Amino acid sequence: MNNGEETELGFTRGKVARELRQALYKDFTEKEVETIAVVLLSHLLVEDGLDKVIFTLLSYDLPLFGSTERDNKINDEMNNAIWQNIQRMSFIRKLEMIKPALERFTEGFSKMLSDINRVRNDIFHGRISKNSVIFKRRSIWDENGIEKYFESCQDAYGRLLAFYSMIDSNRAVREKWAEKLKKLEEPLY
Repeated sequence: MNNGEETELGFTRGKVARELRQALYKDFTEKEVETIAVVLLSHLLVEDGLDKVIFTLLSYDLPLFGSTERDNKINDEMNNAIWQNIQRMSFIRKLEMIKPALERFTEGFSKMLSDINRVRNDIFHGRISKNSVIFKRRSIWDENGIEKYFESCQDAYGRLLAFYSMIDSNRAVREKWAEKLKKLEEPLY
């Protein structure tokens, strides 16, 4: 009988995730669960940076179809379709797609991103023994290891945002001058 404090499956309201985790992975300590959460969230941050870079590169020179409400809808649909396609790609495919540009921007950067992804894959594809997940010669399960991983993810995200800004600054300049020419009623070409 459900007295309102339990979900339909009998878990305590407000504690479903914890109780499921404890049922599925009884041997994990709270610290290990926190480590896994940090790995996942840090990896998502890095992947978001990759996504922004790829989207900007792919959409940079796409033609815009006018400025009517209907045209804006078409432009939005086109951009949304590109974004959805990027979201369906694996991290490694995204990385391989822009690796030549990243390496030119920062030598060794793609290896750093590969190492970040390897840790995520090791944990989320079942290789989670305490001795098997190593990052920069440290176990991800100790304080120094997870701290180094998080620090590297922050560094990677910052580099990806810098690369993104470098790409996007050209667009901003182009749009600024296009607007000035429009006011002068001069053609862009």
